[in-house]
Amino acid sequence: MSSAASRFLATIPLTWAQRSSFVDIDSDLIIDRATQKLKGPVLGQLDLIAKTTKGDIFVLMPKQPDIESASFNGNLETMDSRLRCAIYGDMETMEHAKTRVLIMIDQIVSSRCPATEVVLAHTANFITAQTLRRYHEA
Repeated sequence: MSSAASRFLATIPLTWAQRSSFVDIDSDLIIDRATQKLKGPVLGQLDLIAKTTKGDIFVLMPKQPDIESASFNGNLETMDSRLRCAIYGDMETMEHAKTRVLIMIDQIVSSRCPATEVVLAHTANFITAQTLRRYHEA
């Protein structure tokens, strides 16, 4: 009976268990202005993060402003230039990949704050205190 149940569960996609998270990234940090493409090291790091965590990572264009909310704020021309990094996976995978993306951003920015050790389920990583404060509020 258990082998039939496991075979049955293996054929059903677990889309209900999938979660998503988004990280906003300043386009100047990861886009090469000359070619208008992702910088090679950034693309390589995102691929490595996706391979390591088994998560799906996408870099999306900036979110278009909502006409109704923009009319209340007064300016339709102001568009957010930050790219969105979409991360999909189960809860643990998504959080692990998101943490690694945030670490990558922190390394690009080259913060000079003292490091704080954060032990995750998969590995031990070092995140600066400034990054923890910055993204904890988001």
